[in-house]
Order: sequence, then structure tokens, then C-alpha cells
Amino acid sequence: GFDNRGEIDVQLGSLVLSGGGTSSGEYLLNEGVSLSYTGGDTVLTETSGLRGAGSVSFTGGNTQIGGAYEMGGLTSISGGRVGFNGDRSIGEIVLSGGTLEGSGVMEIRDRFSWTGGTLRGSGETRMNSGGTLILEGRRKELQRRLVTAGQCEWSSGNIRFSNGTFVNAVGGEMDVTLSGNLEWNGGENRFINEGVIRKVGEGQLEANASVGFDNRGEIDVQLGSLVLS
Repeated sequence: GFDNRGEIDVQLGSLVLSGGGTSSGEYLLNEGVSLSYTGGDTVLTETSGLRGAGSVSFTGGNTQIGGAYEMGGLTSISGGRVGFNGDRSIGEIVLSGGTLEGSGVMEIRDRFSWTGGTLRGSGETRMNSGGTLILEGRRKELQRRLVTAGQCEWSSGNIRFSNGTFVNAVGGEMDVTLSGNLEWNGGENRFINEGVIRKVGEGQLEANASVGFDNRGEIDVQLGSLVLS
């Protein structure tokens, strides 16, 4: 295990942590450097901090973040579990595998690319009005509340709901080019449109009967079909 109770300043290169541990100290990452969590059980306490212009990747293990998270570079999750416990604001994040969870509000300012994996927890993931949500790749698991108030481009990969809520909020604009489904996998689920959805690709978009579909905005079916069952 790797326990940091002081300060670690990564000025060049990379730091890879694979054995877990508990940290109450600071990690400082310069632009162009990276910190990777690859395995083990890691706890970053309320007094800890991850700061700087570098990037952070999570490829395995269970990492629970209770302290400050102020990263200017890319945050990427491809495996394991990553929990943000408390409200956070992140510039750019990629979720391609594993699980992103937590109890607070995760505000994404610039870009969220969701290509696989699971969103889970009692909190909310919120895409800002100036940002872009990219939905592509394979099936995605939605087990929490996801709100987008910016641009959304959905090109591939079904969304499977399990006690999940997807909100295209006021000001949100979603372009759908895929042929796919809003799938049900248990629990109470909802897809809510308060903004604009444009179906601009061939094929069919279908909402499962057990995924409630509420339209309070505008839906513009330009190509293909929309099936609400």
C-alpha cells in the first residue's frame, strides 16, 4: 500500500499506484504528466488534494475520493470503481469502462465522452450549458441521474437503465444518429426531455415500456423513426 501524508510533486513523467493505500496529503501534477491508479483499494481522505494541469487515469481497483480534485487535464476511467464523494467540478472526463459513482454532484464543464461502463450512485452527473456530452461506443449502464444542459451527440451504444434518470434539460440540444434503444434493467427509470432532441440518423430509436419517456420540450424527427412503447 502507498500512503501519502505529505506532498508529492510530479513535475515530469508519470506516477503509477497499483497497491492501494490511504492518503491525506497532496498530489501536484504539472502539465503533461500523469497519475494512474491501476489496482488495490485507495482512499483519499477529506484533507487530501489532487491538483494541477496534469491528467489522472483509473484502470482498476477501487478509488474513493473524499478531498479536493482540481485537475486541469483529462480524467479517464477505463476500469475499476471510482467514487467522488461530495460535489466536484471537472473539465474533461472519459468513461470507457468500470464504474463512476458517488454521493455528490459531479459538474462537467467542457466535455464528457461516455463510451462504456457504468454511472452509479445517489448523486448526479451534470453537463454544463457550455459543454458537450458524447455518447458512443458500446452499451452504457445508467444507475443514477444524468443531466445535460449543453450539446449532446448520441451516435452509438444503447443506454441501459437501472434506477436511472436521463434529463435533456432546458437549453440542451441532442442530436441522435444511432439506431438503438433505451433499455430497462430493473428499478424506476425515466428519460426526460426539456430541451431539443433531433433524430437525424436513419434507423429506429426505441424506448422500452419500462423506461418512462416525458417530453416537455421539442422532438424533431428528421430521419428514421421514434418508437415509444
